[in-house]
Amino acid sequence: MTTAWFVAFRIATMISQIGYHTAEITALRADFKQAWQFQMEGGELSLIRRGVAQRNSPIEVDEKTLTQMSGYADNLKEFYRTTGAKMNANELRFAIYENFGQALIETLCIPLGLNLSECIVIACAVAKGVAKGHPVEDVV
Repeated sequence: MTTAWFVAFRIATMISQIGYHTAEITALRADFKQAWQFQMEGGELSLIRRGVAQRNSPIEVDEKTLTQMSGYADNLKEFYRTTGAKMNANELRFAIYENFGQALIETLCIPLGLNLSECIVIACAVAKGVAKGHPVEDVV
């Protein structure tokens, strides 16, 4: 009888710990989503400040940057069509980072001197097929 009581007590303790940790994980996920959104919005604002993009709806990226992205545009558009269209903006940006992050660093970030969040914002616009080229001097 004592062993059965002890086992039942241990199971109840583990279940309560799982509930506690589940709540912690949920809170961490919310914090991560907020931090990710903040980072991506910072990347968008940085692109606008640098004159690489201008804020319209959608964001417009300069022709030089779009040309640099041309090697990945089809892959990004296909990714969006098959996977990303079901995602919200933050999920899409994170999925692009996971799937294309290293390629973005090598083909866009380093050659153009952009940070990764800026490159992800550009890649997201290209994936959606909404990045419109404009001459850099047209940016106010």
